[in-house]
Amino acid sequence: MNSYFHQSPFKVSRMIFNAGLALTVIFVSSVVTQVLPVRLLEPQWQYRLASSLIDNGTMALLGLILVLLAGSIDSQRKAVRPGTEALLEVNRFHNRVNAVRNLARLAAIGYLMLLPLLAFSVWRGYGMLKKENSMRRDQTSQTLKQIVKVVEASKSTDELVARMTAINAPPIPPQLLERPLPQLKSELINQVNSSSYRLVNQFANPSAGQVLSVVQVNLRKIVTSLMLSIGFGFSFRTPFEVFAPIRPTVSRSSSSTSMSRTEA
Repeated sequence: MNSYFHQSPFKVSRMIFNAGLALTVIFVSSVVTQVLPVRLLEPQWQYRLASSLIDNGTMALLGLILVLLAGSIDSQRKAVRPGTEALLEVNRFHNRVNAVRNLARLAAIGYLMLLPLLAFSVWRGYGMLKKENSMRRDQTSQTLKQIVKVVEASKSTDELVARMTAINAPPIPPQLLERPLPQLKSELINQVNSSSYRLVNQFANPSAGQVLSVVQVNLRKIVTSLMLSIGFGFSFRTPFEVFAPIRPTVSRSSSSTSMSRTEA
C-alpha cells in the first residue's frame, strides 16, 4: 500500500476527491428532495429548508474534508510528474480542489445566516403555543357558558339530563340527581364557575414543558448550525500554497548548461 502511495499519489488523491464529491452530491439531493415544492415566502418552508440543511450538513462537511485531504495528499510530492499533459492534469485537479474550498466558504457563511432564522423559530414557536392555548381557553369557555345556559333553562331534572346529554356535557353524578332541582342547579353552576376559573389560569401561558420542548428542538439545530459554520470555516485557514498549481522545476545542471550556451 505504501509503494502505491509513493508511486501514484495523484491516483489515490483523485479517488478520495471523487468520494468527497459523491458525499456532496448525496447531500444536495437529500436537501432538494426534502424542500420541494419551493415556497420561498412561507415561514414553514424556510424552517424546513434550514432543518434539512442542518440535518444533512455533516455529510457535506465530511465530503469537504475528503476533498481537502485529497489535495493535501497530492501536494506532498517532492518532484513534478514529467510530461506536459501530466502537469496540466495535476493543475486542473488542484483548481477543482480550490473551487470546492471556495464553495466551503459560502457554506460557512450560509450556516451562520441560519442562526437568526432558527432564533426566530423559537420565538415563533412560543407565539404559536400562546395562540393555541388561547384558542383552547376560548373553546372551553364557550362550552362552559353553554352548560350554564342549559342548567338555567331546564324545568326538571329529566330535562336537565337530556339537555346535558345533547350538548355532550360531562354526565351529572348520581348523588347530585337525588337533590331538589334548585339545589342541583346551584351546585352545577358552582362547579362550572370553579372549572372556568381553573382553566383560565391553566391556559394563561404555555406550560414549562411546552416551552422546553420548543427550545430543545431549536437549540439543538442552533448549536449544530454554528458547529457546521465553524467546520466549513476551517477551509479559510488551510494554507493556499498546499493547493497551488504545480510549476515545473529547473535543475541546477540544466540551468548551468543554458548559461554556458548563452556565454558562447
